[in-house]
Amino acid sequence: MEKQLLLSKRKRNILWNQIISCKIYNQASVLRLLEKTGVQEIVSYSKQIHYGDRENVEALAAHKYFQYYYPGLNRRCESAVNSRLNYGYSIVRGCVAKSLAAHGFLLSKGIHHESSLNAFNLVDDRIEPFRAFVDLNSTRIQSNQIRLTREERKILMETLYMECKIDNKYTTVQNAIEIMVDSLKAFIFENGDLLLPEMVPLNIRRFAQE
Repeated sequence: MEKQLLLSKRKRNILWNQIISCKIYNQASVLRLLEKTGVQEIVSYSKQIHYGDRENVEALAAHKYFQYYYPGLNRRCESAVNSRLNYGYSIVRGCVAKSLAAHGFLLSKGIHHESSLNAFNLVDDRIEPFRAFVDLNSTRIQSNQIRLTREERKILMETLYMECKIDNKYTTVQNAIEIMVDSLKAFIFENGDLLLPEMVPLNIRRFAQE
């Protein structure tokens, strides 16, 4: 926690740039895997990120991405799509929080998120590259009902067992979260490389639940 609290602004900006660049690339990969338009436009946003993302390119990219992902979607409104996404994000967020806490991080001290009302600022920083996995997995659900069924919640839980690539190795999202958090510690203590997940075609590794 002491090392985390003493992390310089320069290092925090380096981390944030890497995080949102990964997030945007993964969003573009979702569109590509779903055979939707807008892939190159979303990728182009990753090349517009400057020091600390003062221009808020991440938010601009997210706005355009969701227009391609689900035309007409308003992330602020109640809908079946938002219900699925929000539930899936909460599952991954909980897994990220658990890993960060187990590694000794102070969850309220974020890299980019700094709200005094949020006890999980660091969690909300670290979940960003993993949101795209929820986006991809949730397309397995086609219901128009806002209230999720037990089976639909089970499908969203399987986001943790989706296959991804990190450090040039294939593993599950759940394992990738642990690898990412461990690399964050290495970055803080030893200036090691931050390891982040890459999207691959949807594949649920069910054996990971056993």
